Amino acid sequence: GGKYCKVRDKGSLSLNPFIHIPEGESNSEKEEHKRYDSADIKQDVFLILESLFPSMDDDVSHNLGKSLWTICQKKKRNAIFSDIAVSMGRRKNPASRQAACIIRDFCRDYGHLFNAPDPLDLSNPLLVIEAAEIHDDKMLALFLIQALLIRIKAFQDENGEHKPFVLLIEEGWE
Repeated sequence: GGKYCKVRDKGSLSLNPFIHIPEGESNSEKEEHKRYDSADIKQDVFLILESLFPSMDDDVSHNLGKSLWTICQKKKRNAIFSDIAVSMGRRKNPASRQAACIIRDFCRDYGHLFNAPDPLDLSNPLLVIEAAEIHDDKMLALFLIQALLIRIKAFQDENGEHKPFVLLIEEGWE
């Protein structure tokens, strides 16, 4: 048995990076920072957003980090990708508000891939992702590959690198 996902089918595939936040409560802000850092949320989201903001300036980077920290504190595993746009839109820095618009537009088109709970089960020995629908959408293909690699790394970090599985991305590129 394996799992078959189609990229465009809502609910079939979601790569929500917030799902990796450890459950439970922390006793201090220092402990909370440790949990946030251990989940690599900031690194994961920055990698996903890299192609949207190839030359992200320090102010936007700083505000994005602050937004992610606030989102993680408030919503933990229930956070969704579009929460980043909402939080960035509240920042005073014009470049951060511009970034919020770009993220919001991205979520309008591709949010179903990052906002839903993460049904991707890498404990399955076989995972096939049908990507024919995104063949001509280079931005989405780039995001999908980055997010999948991040998800695989997180799975291996959580479960050890010795759990073998096969991942087939069908028709994702020429």
